This record gives sequence, C-alpha cells and structure tokens, in this order.
Amino acid sequence: MARLFRPFVAVACACLMAAAPAETDYQIKMARPVKVGDQFRISASGSESTTLNGQVNGRKLPEGIIAYDIVLEGVLTVLKVSSQGEPTEASIDVSKCVRKFDGREVPLAPADSRLTASLEDSETVYRLDGQPLSPYSQEALNLAYNLGDAGRSDDAIFGTKDRKRIDDSWPINAKAAADAFRDDSEPLKPEAFIGSATLLGVKDFAGLPCIELKLEFNIRGAPTDAFDVPPGVEVRSSEIKLDGRSLYPLEVALPVVRETMTIKHKAEFVSTGPGNSSGSGTISVVRGIRREFTPLKSEHAAVTDNR
Repeated sequence: MARLFRPFVAVACACLMAAAPAETDYQIKMARPVKVGDQFRISASGSESTTLNGQVNGRKLPEGIIAYDIVLEGVLTVLKVSSQGEPTEASIDVSKCVRKFDGREVPLAPADSRLTASLEDSETVYRLDGQPLSPYSQEALNLAYNLGDAGRSDDAIFGTKDRKRIDDSWPINAKAAADAFRDDSEPLKPEAFIGSATLLGVKDFAGLPCIELKLEFNIRGAPTDAFDVPPGVEVRSSEIKLDGRSLYPLEVALPVVRETMTIKHKAEFVSTGPGNSSGSGTISVVRGIRREFTPLKSEHAAVTDNR
C-alpha cells in the first residue's frame, strides 16, 4: 500500500508545483530613449506653496503662504533628442494651459496654440509663436513639464543592474547623486544623499502593463541659494525630501507613462534688521507634480541632437 501511495503523492506534488505561480523578476530600466517624431498625449499638473514662519525680537510673524497651481494638457511631439535619446526640444499642441492663483484662472497659452519647449543651458525655455514666455509663465510651465538636463539619468541614481521582484528595495547611488548636483554653486558630498527605490508591483496604464516604482530621496544640507531672500537675511540650513511614484511599461522601448511626486524644501533663516532688530524662522516650499504620457502613433524619424 505504501508503495502504491508514493507515486500518487509524487504526481500530486508535481501538479501543485506546476499550478503555483512562479515568482517573476523584472528589469529595472528607467532611462528610456525616445525618437524624433514620437508623440504622447500629455496631461500634467503641478502645485507649489511657500510658507514663512518666524519671529522678530521675540514676536511671532504672521504666517505667510503663497500658492499656485498649473494645468497643461495637449499632444507632445518630440522634435530633437540627445545622443542618449533624451528629448531636448518638443512641441505641445495645447488643449489647456492655465495657471491658478488666488481663486483666479489665468491662461498661459490659448487652446489650439502650439508651445515649443527647448533645453537651453540646462533650462527648459518655453516659446509661443517663437517668442519666449514671461518668467512668471516659464516658472509655472517648468513645474508641469520640463526637459530636464540631458545626460543626467535617473538610472544612475535610482537604477540597478539586478532584476528585482515585487517588494524588493535597494539604496540610491549617493555618488551618482552628488555627481548630478556637481554643477550647483554649493557642491555636496555623497554623504548628503540618502534614499531608496522599491518595486511596488505591476499596474495597467492605457492597456500597457507597467512596473510601479517608489522613489525616496533626501538631501541633507541642500544648497541654500535656491531661496530668494532679501538683504540681511541668511539661510543657515536646508533640506530637500522627495517622494515619488512612477510607471514604466514592461516593454522597455516605451518611456515612463506616469510620474507623481512631492518635493519638500525646508530651510532655516536668521536676519539682522535696522535698529539691532533680529529674527529667525523657517521657509518651506512644497511642490506637487503629476504627469501622464499616453503614447500615440509616431513617425520615428532618425534625427538626433548631439549635445
């Protein structure tokens, strides 16, 4: 009887093993080259709020808050790319482009117009009908969408050469992060950067199966020159925290399709005013960003920008 039972157990175990889903690992590739002619339906929004808290001569200052929102929707067409396949110029056929401030909605570009974004000295410059937009509009549009800095790759900071399974986490490359910020006026050491990436799972986006990544990034002792403060005010310390989520198609030929992130920049300041008055406090800037890129039919023209 025992001999008869053993083959049955062996067959049953084999069936159970075959039925059990195998653990799947995934390639982590964040640098996704695009081609001239690639088109995407873009839906982007951003918000920024600045809060000031402090005191002068022991008396609390009134809390000051400045906030605005930006919405950008349309069809994005890649016009130029770098040798690494990163976009350096793009056009956006606008369906909606507005900035919201103090309960008012101000159009930055009319519907059915065409914006052009180009990378110039590491900055994204927007033009309408060939003319640069105002600094007020440039600031808002860069929050919604910017071309970034050609040559800087998220793969270098957050990526890994190892295939990963769901719920796997790995640390950022602090040296790569320091190298990415080396052009700033206050260069930082790798020890200033901490963070990690986590593979959260697989999600569907517009019919595309995608991996979802969670990105966490802190800069301790961040550059203080990012704050525009009046004479007599000195920023003593600064910290940046980023919390992001991104969807990357399993088909690695396709670029990121969704990005959401919250960036918090907090600094402490001191001031010496007239009459030996003194003050101190904190400045906090919080930015929220959400971008979606739905791939459309593209021509894949073979033109590159070799910057």
